[in-house]
Amino acid sequence: MFYLFKFNLTNFFLTFFVFCVSKVIVYALIYSFGCIDLSSNCFSHWDSGHYISIAKEGHKLYQCGTQNWCGNTGWSPLYPFIMQIINKITNFNFEICGVIVSSFFYFFYLLLISYIFNFNKVTFNALVTLFLFAFFPGFIYLHAVFPMSLCMFLLSGIILNLQKKNFLFS
Repeated sequence: MFYLFKFNLTNFFLTFFVFCVSKVIVYALIYSFGCIDLSSNCFSHWDSGHYISIAKEGHKLYQCGTQNWCGNTGWSPLYPFIMQIINKITNFNFEICGVIVSSFFYFFYLLLISYIFNFNKVTFNALVTLFLFAFFPGFIYLHAVFPMSLCMFLLSGIILNLQKKNFLFS
């Protein structure tokens, strides 16, 4: 697993603040583009359909044409598996489950970043650093039904474990 860090209230509240600000900005942006209902597919575009179909029906591979293969087997199973668990617990539609999973891992990605940089108190540099990690180019994928937040969380966990010389878990 990951490095077991001591819970730091400052890191938590700093991360929670940046997380909330970023969510407000994202929701304001999608609202300005006409997406009002969060149960619609405001956050599911492009490859999201593959992850949703894997969560609903599992991986599929079938022959389409005489020499071609089609399906969704090229997509990783962890993100849809977690979406499926959330769906079974909450009975929400899979788009909402994907947003929940992405938000969960987005928050903990930011929290791990605050531990990597060892933010023990709220400073201007700490806020700027977390906002840069929250709003890098392509940050919108961290909020979408897309496994980028899960990937960033796992990569941050590896970096934190390497930093703490916990090589077994990195």
